[in-house]
Amino acid sequence: MKKKIFTLLILMCVIFTIVTFFESTIQLILGQQTDGNVHILNRMSYSFIGALSISLVRSINMKHSFFDILVSYIITAPLMILSVYITSLYMFMPNTAYRDALFFFTLVFFIMGFLIVRKKKREV
Repeated sequence: MKKKIFTLLILMCVIFTIVTFFESTIQLILGQQTDGNVHILNRMSYSFIGALSISLVRSINMKHSFFDILVSYIITAPLMILSVYITSLYMFMPNTAYRDALFFFTLVFFIMGFLIVRKKKREV
């Protein structure tokens, strides 16, 4: 159990680092030189949800691999929506915030899920 939690935290840190790097690079290109602490904490919560979803896809072993991905998505997508909702309580969110968050989460989730399931099949 400790190893799974440690792996989850390491994965979250890796995702957080990659996302922060790319987002910071884009912000600098667009001329924005500062990033608020709230955005950094939001990015960390999104990274945690992403790491959790990857861990779930890796650990769930159902008869059909599509269900490995689907069950993980059903668990983590509401967490992403909840995270956006909590953010909207203390800062302005555009009208498309939920749609955008769910779209990008879904896109990345299913790509990563497919790659993980494919790797799991190769190992068997």
